[in-house]
Amino acid sequence: MYHSDHRELCAHERDWPFRILNILEVVGESMGLHRQDRYKQLKIMQDADQIVAECSDLIAKHALDANSARNVIVKALLGDQPLPLKRGSYPEQGAGDITA
Repeated sequence: MYHSDHRELCAHERDWPFRILNILEVVGESMGLHRQDRYKQLKIMQDADQIVAECSDLIAKHALDANSARNVIVKALLGDQPLPLKRGSYPEQGAGDITA
């Protein structure tokens, strides 16, 4: 489950020296649970073709058309970015954590 703050902010992790965490990750980790944030990994890619390639098994499993899936990715996943990304604008430093 990803709330809107997380969806909008998580891709900024690639540009800034901190991690963006979903609040539910923090709650889960406090209970000893951990699940990889696949949504954030895909959003950080910022490349619809690469995302389609990474998700090709799921696209095939659910009998989806790859072109339609790509259009949804561009609109829903990559289009949900109200603040522009600035790849390479900021130097890599020690990462802190930001919870969204």
